[in-house]
Amino acid sequence: MNQDSLNSVTSYVNELSKNNWKMESKYFYGHEIS
Repeated sequence: MNQDSLNSVTSYVNELSKNNWKMESKYFYGHEIS
């Protein structure tokens, strides 16, 4: 695997977990607590 494809996989995974975190915290703060 070359460096470029490794980088794009890494940033893809980073975006995925950022979006996941946003969705989870929206669920948590938006629905669970209120």
